[in-house]
Amino acid sequence: MQLTPVQCRMARAGVSLSRAKLADLAGVSAATLADFEGGKRESYDRTVRDIQSVLEGLGVTFLVSNEDGPGVRVNEG
Repeated sequence: MQLTPVQCRMARAGVSLSRAKLADLAGVSAATLADFEGGKRESYDRTVRDIQSVLEGLGVTFLVSNEDGPGVRVNEG
């Protein structure tokens, strides 16, 4: 499952992470992250995997898209 822009925004909000901080942790520029989250351009698979990996490391689980759309779960603790 590949991270979607909507899931990225939801996950980042769920773990109270600024765009700049997530970009720094994932090793991408804030502009690249903003473009991805805004759906302005396709991002490299590696970039998306790096962002997803950081968020998963912070306790986020990404839910497969179904008829209700994609989702996230934030695991507290």
